[in-house]
Amino acid sequence: MTEDDYRFMLTDSRARMLVVSEALLPKFKNLIDECPDLDHVIVTGGADHRHRNLRDLLKVAMKGLRLEARAAKRGGRAPPKPHTAATKRDDMCFWLYTSGSTGRPKAAVHTHADLKLTDDLYAGPILGIGAHDVCYSWQSCSSPMGWATR
Repeated sequence: MTEDDYRFMLTDSRARMLVVSEALLPKFKNLIDECPDLDHVIVTGGADHRHRNLRDLLKVAMKGLRLEARAAKRGGRAPPKPHTAATKRDDMCFWLYTSGSTGRPKAAVHTHADLKLTDDLYAGPILGIGAHDVCYSWQSCSSPMGWATR
């Protein structure tokens, strides 16, 4: 994809956060400041001193969770339970942009039911993926097959 494709997707989606690999960051460097809704850029891989690093953010988050669990234990309380958002099967889950082979990339909106159906009809019976399998997907994230996991 081109820099212009990425600019269009960030602007069209009104993305507030971009998580991008260090290898792909050069394609975004010129357009990050042009996207009015983009508040946060997180880089995976190496250090980019202008943006937050995913590894560092995860370390801080894990440290916070450990401190919270210790404080709850000292206070005789149970650690907080993970929160799951209340959603329905027809609620929007995620957008995947097409590759743009016929023009501009187009946002394909997927619902929560779409993920479940992919699992029920493809990941389990066709690929044989089970709950304890670890998968590596070579498909790009613009392909629904890149999300065929259990």
